[in-house]
Amino acid sequence: MRSSLEAKVAEVFSPIIMSRRDALLGALAIAAVPWNTARSALATPPLVRQSITGADFSPATLESFKRAIRAMLALPPTDPRNWYRQAIIHVLDCPHANWWFLPWHRGYLLHFEEICRELSGDPQFALPFWDWTSTPRVPAALFDDVLSPTHGLYEESFETFRAKFEMALGDLWNGLTAAQRDQLNQRGYASVDDLWAKLESYFSARAESRAETREKPELPDWGDGRGLRRARDCGVGADAV
Repeated sequence: MRSSLEAKVAEVFSPIIMSRRDALLGALAIAAVPWNTARSALATPPLVRQSITGADFSPATLESFKRAIRAMLALPPTDPRNWYRQAIIHVLDCPHANWWFLPWHRGYLLHFEEICRELSGDPQFALPFWDWTSTPRVPAALFDDVLSPTHGLYEESFETFRAKFEMALGDLWNGLTAAQRDQLNQRGYASVDDLWAKLESYFSARAESRAETREKPELPDWGDGRGLRRARDCGVGADAV
């Protein structure tokens, strides 16, 4: 007989547990792929995400990232690839404080990278990163140009943002299916007005959009109050900090 903990685990993860039938169908699907196609895929060199603080980091990566960001900011509000439209996906659908947090964000970043490769013209682009546990400060390069949210291409205030995006978000909301609206209602979005209220609560004026500066790039101590709040925002319980 299963314990209550085992039963709970099975309940939570049952949607992703693969049955023997699923495994067999998956194997048959793989076997049906033409060998030339599979060999071509294997021959494609993998994209590698580089650490900004690494000795072998290529500055060309950040140049591609800047081109992509500029292009996303220049797209009209009706284009789903627009920088702010990508952020709105995160507001509408991002899961926090549960097991879905990590896989959801992996998929989100995968598609974001694809947009960056397309708009930057760099087919080898992969998002850079840095290990903030060993380097607890924003790298200097991330204060350059459009890599800083204080740059003039970003919206100056929530008022300018809403004036530019209100029609596009209204059309987006009106185009949702009944099932999609039901899901959003469960997340606290009963109307497009609820979405705007949430966006306003998240929005920072351009001049105040980043607490860290080039002169003071240090991140807050994860043991203090700000660090705990950030941990909770990222779905990490206080007992894990």
